[in-house]
Amino acid sequence: MSRLLSVVVALGVALAVPMAAGAHSGETGGTDYQTTMTTVPAGIDVRVIGGDDRLEVRRTTAREVVILGYGKEPYLRLDAQGTWENRNSPAVALNDERYTSDPVPETATKLGPDWVQTSTGDSVIFHDHRSHWMGSQPPVDVRGEPGTTRTLYDWAVPMVIDESPVELQGTVVWVGTPASWLWWLLSAVLVIGALLVGLLTRLPVAALAVAGTVAAVLASVVTGSSQELDVPGGGTGALIALAIGGGALAAALLVGHRLRAVPAHATTVLLMVALVFGALQLVGLASTAFTYGLVPGPLPTLLTRLFVLLGLAGVGLVAGACARAWRDVLAELPAAAPPKAPKAPTW
Repeated sequence: MSRLLSVVVALGVALAVPMAAGAHSGETGGTDYQTTMTTVPAGIDVRVIGGDDRLEVRRTTAREVVILGYGKEPYLRLDAQGTWENRNSPAVALNDERYTSDPVPETATKLGPDWVQTSTGDSVIFHDHRSHWMGSQPPVDVRGEPGTTRTLYDWAVPMVIDESPVELQGTVVWVGTPASWLWWLLSAVLVIGALLVGLLTRLPVAALAVAGTVAAVLASVVTGSSQELDVPGGGTGALIALAIGGGALAAALLVGHRLRAVPAHATTVLLMVALVFGALQLVGLASTAFTYGLVPGPLPTLLTRLFVLLGLAGVGLVAGACARAWRDVLAELPAAAPPKAPKAPTW
């Protein structure tokens, strides 16, 4: 039995490492700003990565797309051969970092383009300092009411599509910071409450442990997949997270079923899976989701927070069920025989 549990633990840790790393790859951290688009020129698709971090421009029906830099010089080009970068554009260096105070050189519009091909694809991803807030602190009026959503400013990125000048336009929005303490308090109440339900009620420990494990792994897979889908090429990472989480859950349920004759052992296996494939991801995500106003990804931030609460409560539930199962095992152990009184000495 101990060998089986050791194998489950080792397998869980080995699989959880890439899952956790994949779920946190790319620009998936929280932010209090959101870049939105109001006008997208015909012939291209555009999406925002990381909430406000980068723009991804994809050529669809346009023959040629030229994105202009900060001095209105050619900066990036997309055509039938792939994507190109003008090495003479100051935007190449300025966009290496999200935040920069370097001015645009006066030579920006005086040098001819030096095009270097960067890929054979039809999309390009880049920082653009016009489309996100550049300050290390929010605006002064925002600091007075940080919980209020408001539009900060409108932005535009000039382009030339099929030799016609156009603009990609949008707004930068302060989404507002959440009441972090309230979400942490709510999560603590739910975890403790679920722990007490698993420990003190008379409901079957197996059913409670299964429900808690399913909730923990499901919440982890859904939120992790949403984070993966925010980054370029994240579809593969989302499928991997789904496969690992689903496989771990199926294996846990199978092993738990085989060990059902000893509920303490079955619930221990389920608890390990809930911790490794649930809590490991969710605790880290909670620090982001409860602190920032926006968690990038297709899943709305409010739903992300609710899934975090559901998953953490599930971990508490299976932990309480496991503790009750072991308590019952200890209660059934035979009582130790009382020590014998020493014999009186004989003279």
